[in-house]
Amino acid sequence: GYTTQRVKNDMQYMCDNYFNRANYYRIDGRPIVVIALTRVLERHEALADVISIMRSIDGCDPYLIGDHAFQLAPDIGHQSVAFDSLDAITNHDVYGGMMTVDNYVGEDTIENYYLEQSNWKLHTVLSKIGFIPSVTPGFNNRAFDPQSSLTPMARKLTSLSDSGSTFRFALGEARRQVTQGTNNLLLVNSFNHWIDDTQIEPVTGAPLSGVESLTQGIDYEAYREQYLNILNERTEGQMR
Repeated sequence: GYTTQRVKNDMQYMCDNYFNRANYYRIDGRPIVVIALTRVLERHEALADVISIMRSIDGCDPYLIGDHAFQLAPDIGHQSVAFDSLDAITNHDVYGGMMTVDNYVGEDTIENYYLEQSNWKLHTVLSKIGFIPSVTPGFNNRAFDPQSSLTPMARKLTSLSDSGSTFRFALGEARRQVTQGTNNLLLVNSFNHWIDDTQIEPVTGAPLSGVESLTQGIDYEAYREQYLNILNERTEGQMR
């Protein structure tokens, strides 16, 4: 089950060791903290306690972002601890949010995903909290879990598209949903979450391994700095 046993100590540690650093990201002077799976915590009636404990640490005043805007948004008027108590919401699991079983998601799936995200954003406007869009360049967790049955999401829109086209198109949709109230923040899922094969850090090329059980038939190219360049290209100007 879910417990709040570690929340206070973890927050105190972050407050003592991270929040005072000059390069720690802040919104309105407050250090941001992203809470994983707030939608699940709320379902287990634990979210209110978690938020209360996190806000109780003296001298911290964190800006709390909940991983909440997953798949279909609730109806207008829906009562939620997240809307009442968080500073902003986002969606970590972009892949799951797209609800597709196709390797190549295409433009329509991405457009529909961000259309539904706009419904979540409407809730945040009505609740006067922030909304932070997220984006992913692809998905494949087979290397982490060889038994995974999840369909990998290719890094290009179709089998004939350019490498990186999924990321490029998704950024074009996501950047329309950033807001000045959150410093035009956009989250990339995820910069270091290598287990899901969605990293965008620079990499060097290597010979093909031929292990199709990991790639599941999708072509993977050594992208070097490609995804960092796409991120800069698609966000330059508007996000600053």
